[in-house]
Amino acid sequence: LIVGFFVYRKLRLSDLPKIIMESANLTTSIMIIISTAMIFAWLLTYANVPRLLTSYLLSISSNKFLFLFFVNILFLFIGTWMDPTAAMIVFVPVLLPSANAFGIDPVHFGLVVAINLVVGLATPPIGYLLYTMVIISGVKVEKLSRALLPFLIIEVLVLFLVTYVPWFGLALPRYFGYVK
Repeated sequence: LIVGFFVYRKLRLSDLPKIIMESANLTTSIMIIISTAMIFAWLLTYANVPRLLTSYLLSISSNKFLFLFFVNILFLFIGTWMDPTAAMIVFVPVLLPSANAFGIDPVHFGLVVAINLVVGLATPPIGYLLYTMVIISGVKVEKLSRALLPFLIIEVLVLFLVTYVPWFGLALPRYFGYVK
């Protein structure tokens, strides 16, 4: 408000009701998504899905890298279709017990999930950031997607480095004492 009123001098007092209503609508829709995701996550946990999934995954393989590959594919796909907050609320409580059973550090697992969802945000078909960039820049989706390709390749390389060489993701948290 201060910047809008005094620095840019674009806001007027008469604009405030419209801005407040737009903010309330956006906040309401986000809260509905989050609350629905939380209910769904609770139902999955109540139905004992995390334990069943852990048992199933351990019966397939005890290789933690195969599990992490599965997590990467799952969250890259989910990240292109779903809001990241809702995706974390629904899927992390289901997959974290499996990650613990495979001996994966929770901080490492959280980094893998977060990086996957960030990559998904800028990836078609529904990547929120992609369409935000289209609106801001006025460039067509196809052209912007081609321009983003080198950056997405680097993001995926970083993702695989952090996923399969945990030191890259855990060095700073260890340094600051967040991980043993």
